[in-house]
Formats: sequence, C-alpha cells, structure tokens
Amino acid sequence: MDSMVERIARAIYDEMEGPVNNQDFARQTRQWALAQRLAAAALTELNNPTEAMISHAVDYTGPVGCCNISGTDAMEIWQAMLTAALSDTEGR
Repeated sequence: MDSMVERIARAIYDEMEGPVNNQDFARQTRQWALAQRLAAAALTELNNPTEAMISHAVDYTGPVGCCNISGTDAMEIWQAMLTAALSDTEGR
C-alpha cells in the first residue's frame, strides 16, 4: 500500500498534470517531486489541529458511547497518526 504522503502526492500530481500523455519525462519528474513536497508540507501543517478539531474529538463518543477522551489525548492521538503518515510507518 502507498504511504499517506504518496497518496496525497498522487492526488496533487493528478490535479496539477491532469491525464498524463506524452509529456516530457523531466517535467513529470519535477512535478512529482513538487507534489511529494506539497503533500508532506500539508501533513506537517495538519500536525497542529485546530481547537475545533480537538473539541470534536473530545465530544465524540463513538457508536456505543465508549470513547470519552481529553483534549490532550485527542491531540496526542492525532499527532501520532500524522507522525506515522509522515514517517511512512502506517500499517507496518
């Protein structure tokens, strides 16, 4: 499975390039590198959740009302997930 950075980079690349045809390979290589940097930058910025995001996580009780967590817990969980995405350790 592709890493989260690669998945986001692919979405960015597809938006930048559209359907790839007989474009010049050097340009495609540069655009892919840019898409990867943009994806990593986006995930890095997401590592700082907004107050609203934390509040929604704290308020979430799950399907059976089981998951009461603090704001600190919510932030730590969120940051751990994004750290894994950035370090390509998801599912490994």
